[in-house]
Amino acid sequence: MKRRRVLYTGVAAGALAVGAGCLGGDDDNDDDDPDENGDDGGFEALPRVEDPPNATYLPSHRDGMIALDTVTAGDFALSPMLSIPHFFWTMPGPTEVDPPADDAVHLMATVWDPETEVVIPVAVGSTIELTKDGESVSERSPWTMISQGMGFHLGDNVPIDGNGTYTATVSLESISDVRLTGELAGRFDEGATATFEFEITDEARHDLVDRIEFFDEDRWGDRDAVPPMGHGDHDDHGDHNEEHGEDGHDEEHEDHEDDEHENGDHDDHDGHADEHENGEHDHGHHDHEMPYSSLPLTEDLPGELLGEPTLDDGVYATTLLSPGSRFVDGDERYLAVSPRTPYNRCVLSQQSLSVGLEREGETVVDEELIPTLDHELNFHYGIALEDVEAGDELHIVVESPPQVSRHQGYETAFLSTGELTLEIEDG
Repeated sequence: MKRRRVLYTGVAAGALAVGAGCLGGDDDNDDDDPDENGDDGGFEALPRVEDPPNATYLPSHRDGMIALDTVTAGDFALSPMLSIPHFFWTMPGPTEVDPPADDAVHLMATVWDPETEVVIPVAVGSTIELTKDGESVSERSPWTMISQGMGFHLGDNVPIDGNGTYTATVSLESISDVRLTGELAGRFDEGATATFEFEITDEARHDLVDRIEFFDEDRWGDRDAVPPMGHGDHDDHGDHNEEHGEDGHDEEHEDHEDDEHENGDHDDHDGHADEHENGEHDHGHHDHEMPYSSLPLTEDLPGELLGEPTLDDGVYATTLLSPGSRFVDGDERYLAVSPRTPYNRCVLSQQSLSVGLEREGETVVDEELIPTLDHELNFHYGIALEDVEAGDELHIVVESPPQVSRHQGYETAFLSTGELTLEIEDG
C-alpha cells in the first residue's frame, strides 16, 4: 500500500470549515469525534501523499471551490474563485506555505484576454484588497500559481473577518516584461482595477468542505494529473505521447483515464466548482466561460516540430517556422519553445531560457529566448534565426526553472536547470 501521512489543517470554529465532521458532510457522525485527533474540535484531517515522485502526480484529493462571476477591467478579464485555505509551495524553493490558523479563504483569479480567450500567464503586478462594511480587512500581493485543475492563476490564502459580504478590489499592472504579438500586440499597456463581491456564510463554509473529494487511495501519488476544470477526461489535454514513453507517462496515463471513468472522477478537477445559491455561478466549469491555460497540441503548432524533449517532467515542445512568418522580418526563421506540463499541457512560464546553435562544432548562435504571448502560439519563448542549416545542433538551456508557485501535485516537478539538444533536419 502506498505510504501516506495525515496532516492537520487549521480550520478552527471561526474558520472556513467549521465543526467536527465537515469533511464527511455529516455533523452527527460519531466517527468524526475531534478528540481522536488530540485537538479541541477545530481541526480537520486532510491526507497528503508521502514521498511523492519527483514529477507530476495525482494528489489525494481535490478542494471544493465556488466560482464567482467573471468581471472585466480595461483589456483584462478576471474570473475569481474561492476555496478553503490550503498548502501551496512558492519559488525559489519550493518553500511550503501552510494554511493560516485564523479565519481565511484561498482566493484565486484567472486573468485572461476576453477577445482571444488566451490566459495571461505572466507575473503581472497585482494587489488584492478585501473590505467588509467599508472597512479594510486585508491587502496583499497574490502569488502567480499553477494547479492541475485551474491552471495558471493568481492566488493566496487571504484572511477574512467572520461571516458577511466582502468586496475584493484587484489592481492589475500593465504587461511590460513579455513581448505581445498577433492579436495581443499593442494591448495591455495600461493597468486596470476589477471589483467583485462574495458572501461568507455558515452554509458556504460547510458547502466548501463538503465538496472536498478524495481519490482512491491506491492512486495517490500516481504519475497522473487531475483534469482541467470543465473537461471530462484527458483526451484533448494529454499530448505527452509515446515519444516520452520511457518516463512511463503514457502507459500509466491510459490506466488512470480508465480509473477516472470507473470511479466517477472524470467530471471535475482539483477545484470542484459548482453553482452556489448565493449568486455565485460555475463559470468555466460547464459553460467554459473561463478558459484554461493549456498550450496548443504539438500537432497544431505552426512550422516544423523539432521535438518534445523533457526536463524534470516539463515538456519543451520546439518548433521552427518557415521564413517570412509574421514573427520575423525578411527571410528569418522563427524558433518557438512551448514549455508545458504533461497530461494537461498547462503553461510553464516565468523561467529563463537561452538557445545555442552549433554547426560542425562551432557556435553560431548564443542568445536569450524572449518570453512571448501570442493569440495562436500562446505563451512561448522565441527568437528570430537568420542562418539555419540542416544538421545544425540546437541546444535549449533552462537557465532557471519556472518561478511560479504550485499547488499539490506540481511541487516536486519542474525544479531543475539543464540543457536539451535537438537536431535541425531541414535547414
